[in-house]
Amino acid sequence: MCLTFSHFIESIPAAESVVYRSGQRGGMVSLNGQILDWTRQELVFAVTSPETTTRIPADSLVAFSAEWHPVHQQARTAYAEHRYADAEALFKQVRGENLRAWEKREVFAGLVRSSINQQKWVDALHHFDEMLLNSPYTLHQELLPLHWHSYPLSDDQRIWALSVLDGTDARHRLIAASWLLGTSQYVPRVEDTLKALLTEPVPEIRILAQAQRWRIELGTETLSDSALKRWERQRKDVPDELAAGPEFVLGQGHEKLFNKAVATSHYLWLTTMDTCDQQLVYLATSRAASLLEELGQPAEAALL
Repeated sequence: MCLTFSHFIESIPAAESVVYRSGQRGGMVSLNGQILDWTRQELVFAVTSPETTTRIPADSLVAFSAEWHPVHQQARTAYAEHRYADAEALFKQVRGENLRAWEKREVFAGLVRSSINQQKWVDALHHFDEMLLNSPYTLHQELLPLHWHSYPLSDDQRIWALSVLDGTDARHRLIAASWLLGTSQYVPRVEDTLKALLTEPVPEIRILAQAQRWRIELGTETLSDSALKRWERQRKDVPDELAAGPEFVLGQGHEKLFNKAVATSHYLWLTTMDTCDQQLVYLATSRAASLLEELGQPAEAALL
């Protein structure tokens, strides 16, 4: 579950508030009080009268309203309006303020998102590393600045990626591999790196390395239906908050084998989830629209 800015209620006034589903019937509960923590797995909420603390699992959470620092609120508004450069500048401005630990995590996450959506991949990497330094056990793994499409590489990207590809930091190696996969001369080295990452103790690294390996198969002339079936099985191990890239690659694979309807469904998956890389969403939407036209569904294509 990748809750980002669009999920937060703006209309609940004053005190911090939360709305969540409770019990087997999923009845709605509303509370006013204070957010103690937000870890992306659960929200910890305190009420003063009576004095209680409630731990709300993320999958039960409907929405919450926080008393953000004013500059943080401006940054969130700019991001929601797709003014990513303004958002980045505002997030940078507020990150040095005296914020609650969970809000500071959200500021760093906003910096990563803003950079990714400007295609400023090296900046996104640095912001992600800064977020890890401040919160080593961050649950923002969906913000790893990975390439799932062959974007052009800047010299800075290439130099950094080659310098860490055979290093000891698993996250850096995974990011570097994803960036270099679009350049054929590096594919053999990248393949070795991704294979090595399959034994990493961090499950997210293993899962994402496996999905990056699909991109290597995608670039061959021997891609088969059996390979796609294997990808589909492996996709079941990918949490939805990490699945935007894998879904895009699945769409490319099915499109390459002329499974147009299946490819379209994978591309459209990105449009229904809160995907942090909007360029990837744009590419998926464009491909889905083209395939719907080819399938004789121009009206549906026009809606995208």
